[in-house]
Amino acid sequence: AEEAGLTDRSMDAVTVAQAIHWFDLDKFYAEVRRVLKPGGVLVVWGHVTPRIAPEIDRVVEAFNDRTLAVDWSPSLRSLHDRYRTLPFPCAEITAPELAAEAHWTLADLIGHLSSWSGVQAYRQARGSDPIDLIRAELERAWGGAGRRFIRWPLSMRAGYLT
Repeated sequence: AEEAGLTDRSMDAVTVAQAIHWFDLDKFYAEVRRVLKPGGVLVVWGHVTPRIAPEIDRVVEAFNDRTLAVDWSPSLRSLHDRYRTLPFPCAEITAPELAAEAHWTLADLIGHLSSWSGVQAYRQARGSDPIDLIRAELERAWGGAGRRFIRWPLSMRAGYLT
């Protein structure tokens, strides 16, 4: 992302999905300025915790905010702030409100939570799986339903290169 290997001023748009918080922003934005055509668009988006049902959401939010609080990388702060605090070098345009949606089993949700970088950091720091701390509570909240509707509101910023 910071060295795309593309021709100067060859792109109409650059998009970043669920990743800009890991980039060296100065290098990335310099590369965006190099590869975008004049008037080109930069769009960055990501999501945080999924929305399922109030009783499940409470378990996931507590897990995210308390159990993993010290395990999240500081670079994720901009994502958790819905990218509102992310420095953005473009003339912003109003981005549509979008969401990703799926129908998942409890095993799917646990797999998703297990993929979080905060969970990986917790495991590495403590040698145990933080999912074990919420598994029984998640099972109770899930209530035996096979699949549930999952929705992730997307945080998005978009703008024209000036």
